[in-house]
Amino acid sequence: MKKTVILLAFTLGVILLMGILRSNKEVDLGAKARKQLEREYGTLGKTIDDLLRLEGSQPIHKILFAIKYKTELKLALRGIDGLSAPELRFYAMEDFERGVNMDGFSLYFYNDTGDYAEEALAGLKEAGAKKAADIMSRAMSVFPAGRVPRDKTERQRIHDTIASVASPVWEQCGKEFFAGANSIEDALLSYVKAHKTEFVFLQ
Repeated sequence: MKKTVILLAFTLGVILLMGILRSNKEVDLGAKARKQLEREYGTLGKTIDDLLRLEGSQPIHKILFAIKYKTELKLALRGIDGLSAPELRFYAMEDFERGVNMDGFSLYFYNDTGDYAEEALAGLKEAGAKKAADIMSRAMSVFPAGRVPRDKTERQRIHDTIASVASPVWEQCGKEFFAGANSIEDALLSYVKAHKTEFVFLQ
């Protein structure tokens, strides 16, 4: 009995130690990733005007990603209520473009990228990205009442329920998106310019 208790305690200790090491490793990797992002995008400018002045000397996608990086830092520290409406819509549109380009609509809605699908659609319409907005609207139409829940657990539950009906729609929307509507960079940059006074980065 005593040996069993000692063995159990040792096993639990090993599991706990592995958990601590894994946690420290993840934190370390996260810190390294943040440092790399800061070096690549954080140093491009401190304000929205700094970043917009880079147009012509830097690729548009790099400017947009720098703006998203700054916005993401603000979101992480202040939460969704700490962002202006244009900041949140821009962030959502960036997640939409990159999420669909990388994984297609099914995984876009299933993953964290789908949290702000409603804001992404509103932003696409406001930015004048009509074709992308139309595709996004059709991709969202398979959800009940055409509304995509912000709550990830609820969204994933619905996603799995409607998958058999939704998959063909999402596949077609993906084909159209990849065929030419995926490049919304110009619309995104114009959107930021039109609302630049509402993009305030943390210093």
